[in-house]
Amino acid sequence: MCQSHKDEHNRILSEDHHKFIDEINNKKLYLNKLKTSEISKLDNYQLLEEWKQAKLDKLDKIYKKEVNNVELSYNNDEFDKLKMKCMNDIDNTLQRESTMTSKDLQAFIIELNSSIDQLELIMQRNSLNRMEQNNNIKNRLENALNRNNYKEFIFNVNFVKFRQIAASHEHILIDDEQKLLLFDKTGSTTVIPWNKQENGFIRDMVWSSYLNKFIILGVHLLFTFDCSTMIIENIRYFPRLNFMTIHNQDILLNFDNGKYLEYWQLSGRWKFVQSWTKLQLGYKNTDVIYKMSISGVRVAMNSTCNEGRFIIDIFDFSSMNWLYCINDDNYNIRLLTNIHHNKWLCINDKTKRFYCTVKNNLFEIKYNQNVIHSLYQVALFNEKYFIILGYEPENKAKLLLYNIEGN
Repeated sequence: MCQSHKDEHNRILSEDHHKFIDEINNKKLYLNKLKTSEISKLDNYQLLEEWKQAKLDKLDKIYKKEVNNVELSYNNDEFDKLKMKCMNDIDNTLQRESTMTSKDLQAFIIELNSSIDQLELIMQRNSLNRMEQNNNIKNRLENALNRNNYKEFIFNVNFVKFRQIAASHEHILIDDEQKLLLFDKTGSTTVIPWNKQENGFIRDMVWSSYLNKFIILGVHLLFTFDCSTMIIENIRYFPRLNFMTIHNQDILLNFDNGKYLEYWQLSGRWKFVQSWTKLQLGYKNTDVIYKMSISGVRVAMNSTCNEGRFIIDIFDFSSMNWLYCINDDNYNIRLLTNIHHNKWLCINDKTKRFYCTVKNNLFEIKYNQNVIHSLYQVALFNEKYFIILGYEPENKAKLLLYNIEGN
């Protein structure tokens, strides 16, 4: 081959080489723009939702089971790992592009296109699953609350305006001033004496699956209550402790209405981990932090400012970095409890509108206000039953037990 032909051949190879490098760089730019939170078109979801609503209850149960299977099949790390691999492969290829042939670059682009297709499929599937799950939670609760199939227990208010409630997988615990009421799903009730003079009024109660006991907060004192032995035990002295929330062996304590928070672990003996002031969390000195609730990897905090606005702030539990805020038009949202991962139930006490949160959005859950006059506390009971504690105009308290899996 003469020199001119060699030069022309090398020129063509060089042009191909640069063309492939440009294409790889374009793929890198496209990958940088991909985000798992993007919402894809939901036409197929709408059809699926219409199909679900049209089916009988038996088919609806099958549908929910299949949605669960899809949820379980998706690993949250799958998208990030695949995207990271693509980015690393691109960087490695660009670093050694001078030693690669055009054929090698072409093969790499084909492999890269296949990975990008997988990433886009994960995005679509994940968006669809999230929307299905959000509506599924709302619909299940709403359907249960509007059926007349519930168990009802009525008892005197006894001037307890801030009655607390907690639920395990087997029992519901309610404070009743001088005593505790322990319910099970059959309606059987056990009365446990509470020494209000020594222990003070009950500020908060939670169920600890790690300890297999209820934790009860009196005035400056923490107690455990064991349902199997009916023993109330004084475990720690915590002055100025107002609220608490728990997840597995992690417990977050709210002192002096949010002046500072402490993170403890229940492994073995109680172990202090870290503390934060309200200023470190981004609040003002005039802000007040009330109820808290851990759900998944996030914690919700109900707070009010000096303008009297009630909002819910969501933080990352591992870092306590602020993520987003939840409120309605009236800024009067009260936090009730957590449901599933990174979702909570809340209510506007003025309008009596009941909500499920999904990120910073509120999904209203309709309920029969003729049955529930004033909704005060709610809890999930072994993930099958939904409990509402409400007040009636005649100075009565009402406990309602709904089966959210029922027909």
